[in-house]
Amino acid sequence: MSDPQNALLNGDGFRFYRWTDAVTGADHDLLSVTSIRKLCGEPYQLVNWQLGNLLDTVMGTVKRPKMGKRGKPLKNQYVYVPEAKPSEFLAMYAEATTQDDFDKLRKWVRESADEPRNIAARRGTLVHAAIEKQVASHRIERDWVEAEFLNLSDKDRKAAKNGVSDEDIDFIHDSVANWEDLRKNVPFVVVAKEPQVFNLEHGYGGSADNILWFLPEGSDREWWQKQAERKTLTLDRIQGEGGWLAVGDNKTSKDVYTSHVVQIHAYGMAEFVGEDGVINHRLTDILQATQRGVILHIRPEHWAVHTFDFNEPTYRAFIGSVAFARYLAEYPRPQPLFLGELDRMGNALQEES
Repeated sequence: MSDPQNALLNGDGFRFYRWTDAVTGADHDLLSVTSIRKLCGEPYQLVNWQLGNLLDTVMGTVKRPKMGKRGKPLKNQYVYVPEAKPSEFLAMYAEATTQDDFDKLRKWVRESADEPRNIAARRGTLVHAAIEKQVASHRIERDWVEAEFLNLSDKDRKAAKNGVSDEDIDFIHDSVANWEDLRKNVPFVVVAKEPQVFNLEHGYGGSADNILWFLPEGSDREWWQKQAERKTLTLDRIQGEGGWLAVGDNKTSKDVYTSHVVQIHAYGMAEFVGEDGVINHRLTDILQATQRGVILHIRPEHWAVHTFDFNEPTYRAFIGSVAFARYLAEYPRPQPLFLGELDRMGNALQEES
């Protein structure tokens, strides 16, 4: 998808949110919540997974469930089976003769580290689009998916070398069907979709998936949802009806992770909601009244709702990462931090000021 409103990408691929106050004209460049995690370093589980993908590429192996004596797959046990000998990598390496051949081979291997995750990310983006646009599952057919595929970034479209597959369509259709089942069985109102949130004090911004209102028993969800869509839903009306508020995030990943909890804390602890330098006071009041986060886990095979309270330890952990990420963004190279430098011959590389 294209960049969110008021968001910019720098040359290294990190996203910033620009907040220009409509009253004072003051500019604030705020690191995005997702870029903060990347600057601080990828989770070690993800790095191990990427290394495994590289090994599969070089060795030409695929991961398969290990089968038990009765011919049934064993839980959480896998084997790595060669697809062909020699592997595609070895065949390409044997045929490479020029520097251009080797450069292309290196690029191909490097991209393989993220390829399964990129497939999942593309599918997840299209599921998010269907949910945001309220596309019913029975409309999720090849024509719709291919049309929506064109809205992906150039990088994502190029990464999908074979375009839209039947597996992509099945994944998106079944996930949206589970979203519909979740909405039918869990009484909540989507107060706001993709609200842009900002924290000027700590220097970050981002786009949350949604702000949710979980209704008390007996409330008319359809009526309240219409009020939310008409933007007439205020904090006073919510508190008068009861229930509780949460910042929600839709996840289509294979599992849920601690980083998801931290990410939602960041959105929930923002100072205000706004866009184009103008604060949305109605949504800001509602955001500041939220005390919980919710992960709506939507997969082709199931749905789940994971709820947690906002807590100080998690927020402190995130704020620490913001400080570290902004430090790394300001000092991508260490030279500005040195008082002076000498090489082995005693030559001054940088004089102390």
